Amino acid sequence: AILQDYPNSQYAQHIYSLQCQAYMQANNREEALKVLDRNPQQTNEIRQTKQYLRYQMGVDLFLQGNIAGSRAKMTEVIDHQQESQHYVTEALYWRAEAAYRLRDFDACLSDLQTFSKQADYQRSANRLPSLYLKAYALFAQKKYPAAREQFAQYVQQANNTDRTYTDALNRIGDCYFNARNYADANTYYSRVVEQQNKTGNVTGADYATYQRGYSSGLLHRYESKLEDMNTVITKYPKSDYVVQALYEKARTLIELKRETEAIKTYDQLLSQYGRNPKFGAKSALERAMLYRNLDMPEEAIKAYKYTISNYPSTDEAYTALSGLEALYVETNRVSEYVRYTKSLKQMKVVTKDDSLTYAAAELLYMQAR
Repeated sequence: AILQDYPNSQYAQHIYSLQCQAYMQANNREEALKVLDRNPQQTNEIRQTKQYLRYQMGVDLFLQGNIAGSRAKMTEVIDHQQESQHYVTEALYWRAEAAYRLRDFDACLSDLQTFSKQADYQRSANRLPSLYLKAYALFAQKKYPAAREQFAQYVQQANNTDRTYTDALNRIGDCYFNARNYADANTYYSRVVEQQNKTGNVTGADYATYQRGYSSGLLHRYESKLEDMNTVITKYPKSDYVVQALYEKARTLIELKRETEAIKTYDQLLSQYGRNPKFGAKSALERAMLYRNLDMPEEAIKAYKYTISNYPSTDEAYTALSGLEALYVETNRVSEYVRYTKSLKQMKVVTKDDSLTYAAAELLYMQAR
């Protein structure tokens, strides 16, 4: 009110300053900015303070999860370069970070390029994080060679105790993996595992162990793969990769002609993760097929029925039904199969009793010759 009535008062600047300080102490940066905008004397100090407020508002919005709002506020900082350049460099980084979160990877890379050309880039606290962010933006675009080089540049400069250091090693491994260079992928996954063995607290060590094992399998190093899958299962029991490790362990045991152990591994997977949408039905069906390949028809029948009962209407259930039909025909138990199919309520089953009986009889005749 005083400023409205006496805009030219000798106390005007003092009052503006008090108002601004009060809003800033209350963390109301928006109102503090409005006070400074109303001040007719736009000194360098005031312009710098306004840039600071815009920048902090952008950071606050980002931390609050309002990524689009943060991006807009950082654009406002960048658009006011004439007021103060001091915060423009950092605003470019944060706008790039916001663009990445919004999956606008081209805009992210563009801002990072501009950020790297700023006069105070080398002094920026976000210089090293910008290398990491650029690598991820390239990785998200599946530009794996460029991403690998960028992650490598970051790793050369980062502290090896940082969480992002081992994460970058994993991503370099992934870049090689996507290029089907499994040997070099293994090298970088191994570096993460080694770091875990040294410090005992590395984010992503379970993933690196799983990926190293998976890569070893692609290189036909099945014993090494089996060892890594066992490590994931036993050392990281709460890891999201345990179910995948169990599945790959079973597959590896089959490659090593250790079928009985493979069946036990499938049993463990189904007991702990039977409802897993990716590996439950698949493991149940493969267990049944394994029993059949081992010439254990009764166990195979039970396993096929387990698949059908627990995963009805899935592709695996219909494959299991076909396998079950073949088994019943082979053992001349067609009527038993027909009775079973009539009990199925959730699947569409068409059976032709006569044709199945004929097929069973023909099979018996051929076996007797």
